[in-house]
Amino acid sequence: MIYNLLTSAKINLGLTVIGKLSDGYHEIESIFLPIGIFDKVYSKFCLKNKDKKLEIVLNPSVFGEDFKVPNDNRNTVWKVVEFVEKVVGKSIGFDIKVYKNIPVGSGLGGGSSNAGGILLALIDFLKRNNLLDKEKEEFIFSNVWNVGADIPFFLNSGGCIVQGRGEKVKKVDCLIDVFSKTFLVVVYPNLFSSTKDAFRFISENNLYDSRRWAFEISEKLVSCEIEISDLKEMLKNTFEQFIITKVIEIKSELYLRGAMFSLMSGSGSSVYGIFDVKKDAKIIKNYLISKFGKNYKIFVTRFVKNPVLFI
Repeated sequence: MIYNLLTSAKINLGLTVIGKLSDGYHEIESIFLPIGIFDKVYSKFCLKNKDKKLEIVLNPSVFGEDFKVPNDNRNTVWKVVEFVEKVVGKSIGFDIKVYKNIPVGSGLGGGSSNAGGILLALIDFLKRNNLLDKEKEEFIFSNVWNVGADIPFFLNSGGCIVQGRGEKVKKVDCLIDVFSKTFLVVVYPNLFSSTKDAFRFISENNLYDSRRWAFEISEKLVSCEIEISDLKEMLKNTFEQFIITKVIEIKSELYLRGAMFSLMSGSGSSVYGIFDVKKDAKIIKNYLISKFGKNYKIFVTRFVKNPVLFI
């Protein structure tokens, strides 16, 4: 059976680092929302043929000619299959092809999204072959964060509060509906941002913030106590300080064009602006292209409910 998937990007509606845990991981506080920038993923699994193949096809309009993405066991997609193999005690052959549209090292979660999609497909495959009981399935869902901290979010739908290392995910009903009359402009400044280096920067500069804010903000958004424009004074992404010059420049332009709210996503380097649907997206995109040049990648998209779609 061949699985055809669309796996989405995400943005962080606020992101702070609570502190460093005893195991070396960092504890975060954030709200994740899926957005309509998708990678296409095709996969086929086999129990008889143990050959493993992962092909990555990069969209030339997003990635430079020299950009490379690992297509071996360094890739999160490969790692998530290996993780499942250990749980079920079976070697699984696969042929996976990923068409990448989501920039890598952009804070948009593309790698974790791909891995989340493959995990859902693989679980379906194993169930069809009577190789996965409920106990093992629950173990996989509870521990897959060890493969990639953002993967658990992509196994859910809609807006979610994400805490801990990324493994604590709480869906917030109706949160995605708050943004139904908006669109996003996402600006990727063609700058690869290393998550590892970004967390090191937070630690070395003691930029921790122990406040718990995600539940309060999400509740107030859903109940209409606050508007999207109010978030400008209420939310931050601590990682912005890691590449502050680029972020300030992009956010200034997005606000100048009428964004209700703007922030960097994840550990960078993409910056998004949320606009009222009445604004002219084409005019905004063309202005940003003329301002920053074609080296910057500009995406215009909407929020979506499901980060993984079987097509």
